[in-house]
Amino acid sequence: MVAPGGPYGSRQDQMQIQQSAPMQGGGNPAPPQPQVTRDMLTPLDAPSQRPNEPITAGLGSVPTPNPNGLDDQTRERLQGALPVLAFLASQPQASEATRQFYRSLRGDL
Repeated sequence: MVAPGGPYGSRQDQMQIQQSAPMQGGGNPAPPQPQVTRDMLTPLDAPSQRPNEPITAGLGSVPTPNPNGLDDQTRERLQGALPVLAFLASQPQASEATRQFYRSLRGDL
């Protein structure tokens, strides 16, 4: 609780001090984190624990309007940005990653 009155800005200072001070009894302590030991981890080369389950199980079906997953509005915005990106990629100081990004985006659109 913050005391009413006082000079300008003192309420905010009081609130910050109160929020940073620990509560008696600890307030709401964080729940204990489980301890993970090396013997609990499954190695990457271990045999499958679900050999009859297809690898796509649980993915569900998500329809996409086009193969690269861009909606029409996003495609239009990126089409409009292509000339600027082409200019940036053509600059001598442009990185190879910038040039590759531009070529990839142009190919997708």
